[in-house]
Amino acid sequence: MYFEDIFHPIKTLWKEQYYLEYGNSKKSFIISLRDDFREIEYIVEVERREQYNEWHRMMVLVSYQVLTKIGLTYLELAVNVLNIKDIPVEVFEKKYRENLEHEGNEGYLSKYKGRKS
Repeated sequence: MYFEDIFHPIKTLWKEQYYLEYGNSKKSFIISLRDDFREIEYIVEVERREQYNEWHRMMVLVSYQVLTKIGLTYLELAVNVLNIKDIPVEVFEKKYRENLEHEGNEGYLSKYKGRKS
């Protein structure tokens, strides 16, 4: 399974931008992102289950992890907007691979082909 085939269907479910206005609390950002994560998780696991597989379900969590980490960094730097399109796909792919390398995912790791390009 190639990363792009996993990543792009899930990326489209997230908001394209998260506004991090100066003074916006970490709590507000975390709550907003968490709510989106829960909604996307429900879509992938329940509402449109037949359109997605386990690879996609793992990508939902990885996306949440990456967006949270970068968003919190941006808040500290007083960056106003987190644009998902500005995050290099390599950041998501690296985190996805790290999660696959954890014990118990050997079957998935052996089938994972990385990026197409």
